[in-house]
Amino acid sequence: MTNSAQTTLRALTLLAERGQLTVTELSRGLDLPVATAHRVLQNCCAAGYAVQHERGGAYRVGGAFIEATLLLSRATDVRDAADDILAELAERTGEMVSLALLEGRTVRYVQSMPGTREWALAPRNGHRLPAHCTAAGKAVLSRQSVPELEERFRSGFLPSRTDRTIVDWSRFLQQLATVQRAGWAYSLGETHDSVSAIAAPVVLGTGAATSAVTIVTPKWRMETKADLNVHVRPLLVAADRIQRRLRGGTR
Repeated sequence: MTNSAQTTLRALTLLAERGQLTVTELSRGLDLPVATAHRVLQNCCAAGYAVQHERGGAYRVGGAFIEATLLLSRATDVRDAADDILAELAERTGEMVSLALLEGRTVRYVQSMPGTREWALAPRNGHRLPAHCTAAGKAVLSRQSVPELEERFRSGFLPSRTDRTIVDWSRFLQQLATVQRAGWAYSLGETHDSVSAIAAPVVLGTGAATSAVTIVTPKWRMETKADLNVHVRPLLVAADRIQRRLRGGTR
């Protein structure tokens, strides 16, 4: 880790501990030149990890820092609840199974279990992909309202990953409405030409979702409605079991 990165992390830690800091207080707290302390805080603001409501005033923890902290906490909770269920689903389907968390306009795959079938895809924990063209991302986003989606994708721009990626905002909203009614989503070559996936959201007691269970296969093994239907039932059962655990119900 570079000295600059270490300084930024130390600054964020001190900011979180104290609740708010001026440039002078950070300079003294970390024994930094005032100019360096100011630059560090400005960089944190640019990334959303700190905010300054008035010029010359104190800095406070920003929304991005809070979201990252909550994401880490949620990731730990949902991984603990999902671990053995994911393993069972991977064994039953023979395909790679993953747990993904929504992170801004992306999803991060925080837990994966390898499949046993020939050509099953290899797990990539920590990997991040655009939410709008992944089955996991669409599953989670389907639980959000249109205003929430518009806030998340402020420009309405949906970058294309393949020629199958939905990039039209109206079509995207229509697809999410279909996903919400069905309870599961799919992506057939939308992120990578050779990869397909099916996913179901893990719905919390509030009705919202921040994570999804997904089955990922080579595209040639999941191309038709019949291919998808093979996995729907076990996928929905797995997602339901995880959300029951998170709600404190049966295991």
